[in-house]
Order: sequence, then structure tokens, then C-alpha cells
Amino acid sequence: MKKGLLLLAFFSLGLVAYGGTAKVTFSVDMSIYQKNGYFNPATDTVWIAGDAVNNWSTSANPLKRGTGADTGKYSSQISITSGAVGYKYLFNDKGVTNWESISNRTATIGANDTTLPTVMFNNITGKKYHVWFKVDMTLPLKTKAIVPGGDTVAVTGDFTNWGSGAALKTPPDTGTGYIILTKDANDSVYTGLCDSLTSGRTLNFKYIYFAGGTLTWESPTLNTVGGNRTYFVPEQDSSVFSAYWNDQNPNIQLGTGNINFTCDMGVMTTVGIFNPAVDSVLMSAGFNGWTTNAASAWMTQNPINDSEYFFTQAFSNAPYGDNPYKYYVKKHAPTGIDTLWSDGYERPLHWMGGNRETTFHGVANQDTTAYYDDVLPDWVVPKGTNLKVKFTVDMNPAMNAALQAIPFNPATDVVYFESEQPTFRRTQGWWEGGTDTLNYFPLTAVGNGIYSGTLTLKEPTFNAFQYIYEFKSGSTWTSEPISFGVESRVRFVGQDAPNHFPKNPWNMPKDTWTNNQTKTDQEINPYISLTGVRTLNQIAPVTYALSQNYPNPFNPSTKINFSIQNAGLVTLKIYNILGQEVATLVNYELKAGTYSAVFDASRLSSGVYFYTIHAGNFVQAKKMMLLK
Repeated sequence: MKKGLLLLAFFSLGLVAYGGTAKVTFSVDMSIYQKNGYFNPATDTVWIAGDAVNNWSTSANPLKRGTGADTGKYSSQISITSGAVGYKYLFNDKGVTNWESISNRTATIGANDTTLPTVMFNNITGKKYHVWFKVDMTLPLKTKAIVPGGDTVAVTGDFTNWGSGAALKTPPDTGTGYIILTKDANDSVYTGLCDSLTSGRTLNFKYIYFAGGTLTWESPTLNTVGGNRTYFVPEQDSSVFSAYWNDQNPNIQLGTGNINFTCDMGVMTTVGIFNPAVDSVLMSAGFNGWTTNAASAWMTQNPINDSEYFFTQAFSNAPYGDNPYKYYVKKHAPTGIDTLWSDGYERPLHWMGGNRETTFHGVANQDTTAYYDDVLPDWVVPKGTNLKVKFTVDMNPAMNAALQAIPFNPATDVVYFESEQPTFRRTQGWWEGGTDTLNYFPLTAVGNGIYSGTLTLKEPTFNAFQYIYEFKSGSTWTSEPISFGVESRVRFVGQDAPNHFPKNPWNMPKDTWTNNQTKTDQEINPYISLTGVRTLNQIAPVTYALSQNYPNPFNPSTKINFSIQNAGLVTLKIYNILGQEVATLVNYELKAGTYSAVFDASRLSSGVYFYTIHAGNFVQAKKMMLLK
């Protein structure tokens, strides 16, 4: 009997140590993340995930927000098997899961119910700490842009009010405009200390230097937001942020030479929104401080072709690498609708409205030519075409409160297509000083959260649509995210020949509302939009190649595969037996890779046709048969 009791006691103890459960209260304080704008209690949800908690599920255990003085705290009581447990907190922001970036939290759970101490999310307390800023100025020193001991290097950002109203001087503390950096004795690194920066805050900033009476801002390229550097202040004193000036490695090659720029305004002249007799074009770039008025930035008009403008930028002992730039139109005495072009900056299509880039190679002269906005003459829609374009968007993601901070209400809100291209808006007479119906193109519900509308183009105009969607609730507008026209959608009406649109009206592919800055539904050329040229592989082939079309004979369409060894301009055209061009499938820059084009011959008669590719020095033609 005693033996049996001993065994029962043993197994009972085993249940406590290895199989029992306890109710555990977990708590996390989100107040610092809320204060710094990373967490919104109105729309975001806090969760806990762990091994013994819920097998690391990100949606099984939401935490409940506290009340009164504890509104920043989130808690949940969960039954946990006794023993060791590993876990983390996370929150969901518009569909994006944000985990703590620290190592897994751990706790040992006993037999009794317990409440674990409240912790700060990511262990960020909001305390004030020192931060050291370092910048390697080897390149500016090497190119003699600055002189040590005579010129000043500094850092400025939102934590110094971006230098607003402050002269460039040594500040006693933050908030006075700039933090002056001091050159280290044994290298080219400049260092400065900023105190009283709270942990959990993301700093936005840039390095600058003041030389020869001129203030120069850097143009960093790595891990930037809106062109600015960022740094998350950790829970650590005397943390260090270090970078190269302009994020350029000082060991890169330097060279001397010119880049010759040519901007063609011919399309904008043809559609009647640019007058070469009185209007002007400027070069605005990183290498000239993004000026829009300096006399040195004005481009020279070609005396033979008045729609063409030239600009030469000289580089002396300058680093090889990319240089960002845009063309800028200055309208002569703009009034009324012409004030639409008041900012003047182009929105180049191939850069989704962002900055162009050209690479300096250190040669005596290198040339780069582009049409303003990247709109080609082939894409002009002549007056009398009466082209109609239908746009469709799925608004269901905008109705999801977990994804959208201000959800779309189909019962009261209005959906709009909005062009992000000032030149196109100008051709359509859409003026921001006018009414909503002139500003934006409204869409109507067609069922199941889908909205669409058909736009009849005012002509002449051009075939290129750079746009986002918005909705209006009362007087409040909510837009898909962009930044100065960057990351807009780009789509085209399909073309099979210059200024010819075989399918009218044209139905654009259905878009889906997104809260992402990057739009994945991009097109690069109207010929692709019609033929469906797609990338099969972007591994660089060992040689150029043009495959036989398949099927062959065909009716009414066939596929043509081709390989491009080196990036460059590629044309793929179709000719009839008389040598007359009947279709253009490709006429643009392609990266190295293997591609497939679809040729639709619905409007052609039966017979023999030839297709010819030109890519670099590679030229090849093949024969195919259309049988109807």
C-alpha cells in the first residue's frame, strides 16, 4: 500500500514539472513606439508568439489594450505548459508584421498562475543617450572639394531642425541647426557628438560641408528614406553611425571628362503644351545642387531643331559612378492652366517618375539623349483618333481595416484615377485650380468592390499613363502612397505601329489598391502592352539568338523567343513579303536575358512574313507563315 502511494505521489509531481499548466499574464508597453509614430493603437494589433505559447503563430493570441493610465500597455492571459518558454511580441501595421528585433525572451513557468513583469517593446525605454556621427571624407579631400582646417563638415537633420534659421557655426547642443564634426588626426574621418537623443526615435539627416562660401549637401544612396539617411537610436549610450560621404567608397576610381546631355521636347511641342519660341529647359541634378534657376543650368537650344536642348557637365578628378538628374521646364509667364507645370520637373516613365541616372565613366565625352518624360514620338495620339481607355481597380484591400488606416467605405466614398504626370494632365485640361471633375477622373462601382471608368482622351495627347488611385470621404482624400511622383503605376494602350492603336477602346489590366510605395504592375512600352513581351530569364546568355516562331504556320498569333547578350536598344519588327513594316513588337532598351514576344496577326491577311531583330551589332531575320 505504501509503495502504491509513493508511486502516485511520484507521478503527481511529474505532472507539475512536465505536464501541468499555469495561467500566465504577458504584458508589453507600446507607449514609446506610439510616441515615435511607429505604432497606431487605433489601427494596429499587438500579438505574442512563442514556442510553448502558440507554436509561434502570428495571429493566435492578440493582446488587449489597457485603460486609464495603462493605455500604452497590452496584456493577455494564456495557459502555458509548465517549463521553459521562449517568446516575442509583435504588432501588425496595415498587413505588415513587425517583430521585436531582440533575441527571444525567455521565462520559466512553474505550477502556479503568474504575471510576468511588463516589458517595453524591443526593450526601448525612450531614455536619452549620446550618439556619435562619423563620416569618411576621403573623396572630397582627394578631389580638393574641401580643405582640412579651413572648411567645415557637419551633420544636420530633424533633430537639429535641419539648420532652419541657423548660421553655420559650432552649436553648443542640439536644436541650433548643425552638429559640427572634427577631423580625426590620423585619417579622413570627421566625428561629432550629439546628446539627449531618445532611444526608439528614427533620425533623418544628411552630412554637409561648407567650402568657399558654398553649402554642399550630400546625396546618399544606401538605406535612405526620401533621400535622407536614417538611424534608429538604440537602447545604448554612445552608439555610432558611420558612413562614407555620398556612400561612395574612397577607393573608387577618379576621372576627368564630360557628359553631354540632350533633351528632346518634340513630343511636348507636337501635343501643344511646350512652345520652343518662348519656353526653356534646365538641367537639375545632384551635381549642380538641384537648382531650377541658376544661369549655369539653362540648356542650349539647337538652332537647327528648336525642340532639342543641349547641356554639358564637366567632371574634373571626379569619382566614377551614377549621377541623378532630371530635366526641368520653365514656362514663359505661365497663367491659368499653364500653372499646372509650376514645379517644372519631368516624371520620366522608365524611372516611374523618379530621378534619372547616368553613369560617369571618366572618358573625354559621353552622350545621353532622352525625350522629356520618356515619351517617344511613336506614342503621340493624333487628333481625331477618339481613343478610349478603361481603367479598373479592385478596392477590396482598401476596405480592410487591418490593411488600411482609414478604410474605404463604398457606401459614401468616391474612387478616383489620378494622373501623376503634369504633362498628361495639361493635355487633358486637368487643372488643379479647377473642380474635382477636372482634377481627377472618377470611377464607378461595378460590383464586388470593383470600380471602373472609361476616359475619352482629349487629343492630341500621348499614350503613356502614370497614375495612382485615391478615394474621397467627405473632404478627406486618401491616396495610394507615392513620393514626389515616384513609384506611380505606368501603363500604355497597346500599339502595333507608330501612332496606331488597333484596339479601341482599350481595357487596361485590372489594378489592385495597394498601401505599398512600390507598385509591381508596371509596363515599359506600348508594344509590350499589346504583344505581351515577357522575360523568360535574366541570366545573361553567352550569345545573341533569335528562335523560330512557334507555332509555325500560325493563326492568328505566334510566339517569338530571343536572347540578348548585353543590355541595350533592341528592335523586333515584322515585315510582309514586299518588305513593308507591318508591326513593331520591341523598340526599347532591354537588359541581358531571354525574352518571349507574342505577335497577333488578326488584322493581317494570310501569307509569308519576316521578323527581324536588331540588338547591338546582332542582326537576324527569319520567315514565318500565317494561314487563316
